[in-house]
Amino acid sequence: MLRTLLLIGMGLISMLCMACGSESNIVSGAVENKAAARPVEEVQEAKDMNRTGSKSLVVYFSATGNTAQVAEKIAGLAGADRFAIKAAQPYTAEDLNYNNDNCRANMEQRDSVSRPAMAESAPDISQYDTIYLGYPIWWGKAPRIICTFLEESDLAGKAVIPFATSGGSSIGGSTEELQSICKQQVQWKPGRLLSPSSGTGELEEFINSAQ
Repeated sequence: MLRTLLLIGMGLISMLCMACGSESNIVSGAVENKAAARPVEEVQEAKDMNRTGSKSLVVYFSATGNTAQVAEKIAGLAGADRFAIKAAQPYTAEDLNYNNDNCRANMEQRDSVSRPAMAESAPDISQYDTIYLGYPIWWGKAPRIICTFLEESDLAGKAVIPFATSGGSSIGGSTEELQSICKQQVQWKPGRLLSPSSGTGELEEFINSAQ
């Protein structure tokens, strides 16, 4: 009888241990999966920045998504990697309300030394020879955060090819200002005003003209 009771007790202990072990694995797996889950945008950007063999990088800032669409097309056609410049303090719709003279975007553009902080430090671009630099036109100029990127990046010896999106302004004034701000020995190429509706032919012409 005693032996039977001992065997039963040992069996119960074994079952409890197995149950605890199973529960622990489930919790650990849930935590691991939660930690591994990342927004699709972050995964895509990480993948874009680690593409081996590419000598071209598309760097862009896009507040409303228009410039991002163009940047993605250029990267695809040129076989280039991508890096999205993001503001440490994201821009809201009110920040971009150009009818308000005191909105954030207007105040930054009026201040020639304004340098909005980037959410991430400028990436290591030593492996790239060509940088496509994209941005929207704000009051005839590139957003000040583009100046932040230029001043925080080692662009010496690189070919920089600007492209911009705009509702009506030209790109000329913006590129001239960027060249005056960037004090490094950079080979600036002619810029081009593009739009999300720009077709493959126009984009290929732009890419080829910069070679």
